[in-house]
Amino acid sequence: FPQILPDGRHVLYFSADHRQAASAHSGVWAVSMDGKGRLKLIECAASAVYSDGYLLYLRDSVLFARPFDPQSLRFTGDAVPTHERVQPDFSTWTSNLSASDRGQIAYVLLGPTFGTRIEERARDGRRLRTLTESANHTSLYLTRDGRTLVHGSQAIASGDIWAIDLASGRRVRAVGTQADEDCPVTSPAAEHLVFSSNRAGSPYRTFLARLDGAGDVREYGRAAADIFPVDWSADGRFILAASG
Repeated sequence: FPQILPDGRHVLYFSADHRQAASAHSGVWAVSMDGKGRLKLIECAASAVYSDGYLLYLRDSVLFARPFDPQSLRFTGDAVPTHERVQPDFSTWTSNLSASDRGQIAYVLLGPTFGTRIEERARDGRRLRTLTESANHTSLYLTRDGRTLVHGSQAIASGDIWAIDLASGRRVRAVGTQADEDCPVTSPAAEHLVFSSNRAGSPYRTFLARLDGAGDVREYGRAAADIFPVDWSADGRFILAASG
């Protein structure tokens, strides 16, 4: 989330350790345009913005404003908490906050829930039941027998893969590490799944695991760029994937 500071020679940005949700390595930095000078300004868990002599950032959803000189890159006063509670998105390290050069602020109010929910609905649109709490849920994939739904889910910046038994509504984590894992696709017999992960570093590769979580996870495929499973053929011979 880079922002060019008013002197035109420095950039404000957020840097995070994706392996740890809460890390001393995560925070707001400033760097010169030539890349030679880099300075950590504050430790925090989401992005910040500069506006009209202040650095605006969140601590436990409370909006703070701290006087800041964008030329010397130094704070000129203490941080002041405001009365505002802002909704962050810790799955993408974002403070849902924006500000003009004149100090006007736009933000999303803190609410009781965040993100999306997975719901089961009838064909006429009636909600039958809610299968998950609110989070960033992605890449839904139904097994061919219709008994299990697998999906990616981000409650923090790294994603995990979950499986929902549609008969009972029971939801279990199928794959979960400190790495980012997403795009699950199950085998025709719903015994295995392939998914995309950066657990072996960049770019994202595909891995194979048992759907019940038993046994080891092994690397299944790689490409020169990120690779994401899309579908598994009914005869089990082919896996369709996107790369880019």
